[in-house]
Amino acid sequence: MFRQVLRRLYRSSWVLPGTVSLFSFGCQRGPEVRFADPSQLLARIEQGTACSRGVVGDAHIEVAGPFAHYKGKLMYKAEAPNHLRFDLYSDFGVTLAAVASNESELSFFDLKSGTVEKGPPNSCSLARFTQVQVPPFALIELLRGRAPVLSHHPDDAKIRFSNSWFSGGHYVISIVGDQHSEETIWVEIPESDWLLPLEQQRTRLKRVVVRQAGSLSYAVDLSDYRPATRASLEPSLEEREMGLASYQPSGPICNAELPHTLTFDVGHGGHELIIRAQELKHNPPHFPDSFALVVPSGTRSLQNSCPR
Repeated sequence: MFRQVLRRLYRSSWVLPGTVSLFSFGCQRGPEVRFADPSQLLARIEQGTACSRGVVGDAHIEVAGPFAHYKGKLMYKAEAPNHLRFDLYSDFGVTLAAVASNESELSFFDLKSGTVEKGPPNSCSLARFTQVQVPPFALIELLRGRAPVLSHHPDDAKIRFSNSWFSGGHYVISIVGDQHSEETIWVEIPESDWLLPLEQQRTRLKRVVVRQAGSLSYAVDLSDYRPATRASLEPSLEEREMGLASYQPSGPICNAELPHTLTFDVGHGGHELIIRAQELKHNPPHFPDSFALVVPSGTRSLQNSCPR
């Protein structure tokens, strides 16, 4: 019956011949060989990004919502598994706010209030700056183009390939995690890799949605993938004059693609957080002190109310 309808449409004067091709084959576009197991695809994502132990970026950040809206310049640095640094600064180079997170503590400096808040390195503390309930380790993974996967039993992960009329489709991984949590992960394969074997196909993380007890924790779209190189390890002219040698990298040489735009749906109040990177590098020089705030004198130190 469906074929008869298509045949009549094709013969109609107002339907172009290409329309039949679109309706007949548009939903079949995608890789020739496809992943059938979710753990296999997740492992392929990790393999393709394994060389990236950390990233450093110069970006623009925007928080948009009915009760808050601001734009700013952002420098960030992330090292797996739990070291994160965000610095929001003005056009004149003044630090307006900063976040530093490590394995034991997260600190948030706010120039306007003249305070630095300290608390546990979790989603509650980080949301003081980002308005997004995403744990620091998960944000670090996303900045590296990797999926922060919920703890789960292998049988609680499912995979399917979702076709699209106007694109090549994408994989959808659905995970039922511990503590009443759920996660959905969208993964795309570049069209230029459709004819390659699975082990040679590049993977691009496109969207991650996490829910806790039925409520949205966060949703993020990742786009504008571009290859990046390892950050320079050479000190500046001033540093060389001070006798400093080359720095130690946080990881090996790496040319993996990185998402240059991350758009977060906060999940409440209609807020949206957008990070648009202008320049990204892999594995910057390792400075442990980068992840501990040095705040101006006279700054009040507070303990936030976030539970550990």
